[in-house]
Amino acid sequence: METTDFGRRELLKLGLTTGTLLAATGLVLPEEAWAKGAGSIIAHLNGAIDKENRAIWAYRTASGTGKLSDPVLRTALAFMNQHKEHAAALSAAVKNLKGHPAQMRAKYDLSAFNPDLNDEKGILTLALKLESDAVKAYYKALGMLGNPGLRASAAGIFADEAMHVAILRNVLGLDPVPVAFVTDPTVWSLS
Repeated sequence: METTDFGRRELLKLGLTTGTLLAATGLVLPEEAWAKGAGSIIAHLNGAIDKENRAIWAYRTASGTGKLSDPVLRTALAFMNQHKEHAAALSAAVKNLKGHPAQMRAKYDLSAFNPDLNDEKGILTLALKLESDAVKAYYKALGMLGNPGLRASAAGIFADEAMHVAILRNVLGLDPVPVAFVTDPTVWSLS
């Protein structure tokens, strides 16, 4: 198969799980990506893998600070393991396309999230910002997915990420559900 002949059907042949993960990571492949073929799709998948790896790194780093109470540490490790599962599935999709998956970097820049890692509250606030950013991406993906099966899967993942946000907000003493419709929790008050 020529790379330029690669289309949506070929990606769907990779399975619903791969499509679900594309939606879950907020990765919506623009029309240009499909037109350019497998190489462009691999680049988009690797971008999603990089985001998953960034989350893994952030949770691993936070869990190694010694500043987290046991319940918070357990939650951080659970979230980290979920991101590992996402990265592994996305990596398998890249390999199925005969590509090379993005690798974990030694360090990631989280400065855009204004992290304060001095105490547990600061670490939880960073986690909340990362998870809120994911919810925002999933919400955007839901509006762009045409396949009902993929949309349903993405909606389930969107709901799960929204629960993560609610849990983190509750632990931080914030209103866990401050609005009736979740669209963009990155704009919700953190105080």
